[in-house]
Amino acid sequence: MDVALAQVEAKLYDKAGDTLIEVGLDAPEWVKHQALPGVIGRWLVKVSTSKVHAIGTQLIKDLRSKARRRL
Repeated sequence: MDVALAQVEAKLYDKAGDTLIEVGLDAPEWVKHQALPGVIGRWLVKVSTSKVHAIGTQLIKDLRSKARRRL
């Protein structure tokens, strides 16, 4: 998350979004208990709602895929 935060601060919004997705997929249980992903997400909303939508869509697709593999 520190990397994504640094990317937002450097105005590398696409990279920050990609990093947020990667972390969310690698550790979904950890991420949902953290405040920083929400902070980063709010910053991304200010610059690009389409990027935030893409992040959410990608996370949902990947989480569904992981759930299917577990069954």
